[in-house]
Amino acid sequence: MASATSEAPTVPPAVDLVASPVQGQLGSTIMDLNGQIVQQSGLLAPAQASLLYKMLLEVGILKEEGAFRRMTVSFQSTRYSVTRDINYVYIVQT
Repeated sequence: MASATSEAPTVPPAVDLVASPVQGQLGSTIMDLNGQIVQQSGLLAPAQASLLYKMLLEVGILKEEGAFRRMTVSFQSTRYSVTRDINYVYIVQT
C-alpha cells in the first residue's frame, strides 16, 4: 500500500531555470510542493519565494493538480511569474 509522505520528490524538476533562463529573468526559485527550495538563483531572495509560496497556499491552488497554470504578481519595477507541475513550483522574477 502506497502512503503519502512529505519527502521531496525523487524526480528532478522539468526545467532548469539557471541553465535555461526566461528572457529578462532577474532571479528564479524552484520549490517542491512542501515549500522546500530545490534551486535558487539571481536576485529572487528565498524570503520572497517563500512569501509567494504562502500566497499559493492561502488561496488553495496547490492542493489540486491542474488547479492553475500561472499566477503573475506585478509591481512597478518587477514581476513574479509562478507556475507548477506535479512535483514543483517554479517562480521567475523579471
